[in-house]
Amino acid sequence: MNQSILFGDELRWDEQQRCVIFMAQSMGALLECIVPAELLEELAGKPVVEQTEGFSVFNQFRFDLEETAEQLIEDEDYDSQGRVVVNTLN
Repeated sequence: MNQSILFGDELRWDEQQRCVIFMAQSMGALLECIVPAELLEELAGKPVVEQTEGFSVFNQFRFDLEETAEQLIEDEDYDSQGRVVVNTLN
């Protein structure tokens, strides 16, 4: 685990994009990390239709999701808006 990448505990649900958003800090920069509902549904094996369900699934798989986000940050794999999008687990 890279000690220079830190993840916060706060989660946000974006209803329009249907995703959980969490923040990472890398070398002093704050990075938005996105986990689409599609991945959460795949992990849960059922539909994720609201915030509480999204947060519940995220928290069940938090370690793996953060580990994947960490790898994406290290690889500088950002979307066009500079965000880290976790579409699959490592």
